[in-house]
Amino acid sequence: MLSDADIALINDLWHEGHDFALCRLPSQDKLIQLNGDNFIVNPFPSQYQSTCKTDYITGLTQLIGELKKTGGKTVIARTISGIMTRDLGIVANEFFSQNPRALCLVARINGDGWIAASPELLLDVNLDTGHFKTMALAGTREADNTDEWDNKNAKEQQYVTDFIVDITHDLGLNIDSLKTETLKSNNIAHICTYIQGSGLTKQMIAPLLDNLSPTPALCGTPRDRALQHIAKYEPTPRKLYGGYFGISTDNRVLIYVMLRCATFNSSGQFTIYTGGGITALSDPIAEYRETALKARPLLMALSRRNHD
Repeated sequence: MLSDADIALINDLWHEGHDFALCRLPSQDKLIQLNGDNFIVNPFPSQYQSTCKTDYITGLTQLIGELKKTGGKTVIARTISGIMTRDLGIVANEFFSQNPRALCLVARINGDGWIAASPELLLDVNLDTGHFKTMALAGTREADNTDEWDNKNAKEQQYVTDFIVDITHDLGLNIDSLKTETLKSNNIAHICTYIQGSGLTKQMIAPLLDNLSPTPALCGTPRDRALQHIAKYEPTPRKLYGGYFGISTDNRVLIYVMLRCATFNSSGQFTIYTGGGITALSDPIAEYRETALKARPLLMALSRRNHD
């Protein structure tokens, strides 16, 4: 849990009206105040999303029909809006406490408030040794489900693993180990392949990030076609959702994908971004329910009301 001092700091910085960024590293409690020298943020390069349930399900049905002909995967997001009924510090404390292994963020960026607790590592690099870590995270189900993963989720996650391995090989990097397991994140679980490699120099970080982001976990594959689908079926801008955020020091760069997130304004209006990977094997109603499942903890923290 956050300390009373950290909760007060969040509230004070938010009410001051200036941009700021506070991060909490995975498996730690103390907030780190960041600035432009050590804070990294990059928005998702595509746009657009529907918030209407009927439109969302109709769009998924059409997209699934396309994917049955072409194959591949596209991540389609939707938004859930409401009014914050609690102080931001209390919201952050509850949400961050529920996600101890996530990289957590509360910030005002270009005037917009943001909160996130992301379980998805994009890049963790030791600049002294060139060793790096990343992960392929996809497939979703409730955390208490102990069955074997079904073919739809397994195939969806394999797209991400293959993509990341191919990108790293194309850049001449070494893949030293791959380990796949179920990763629980709050109320849900994903298939996660932990990827470790070597040979990464400081000069290669920017090209690697440009090639990795957006991964099939937040965009789809093939990427160009997935981006076309997103532009077609998402009429609301994603802003930072699906991009990445993180911190840098003299010898380390730590970056996570921007998900499990919401944006909000000084009037307390918020919008949660939540999406799912769509393949030819997807069911539109099940996909809609999955997005609600992903959004539920943050929605409850923000408003203490259960919305669909």
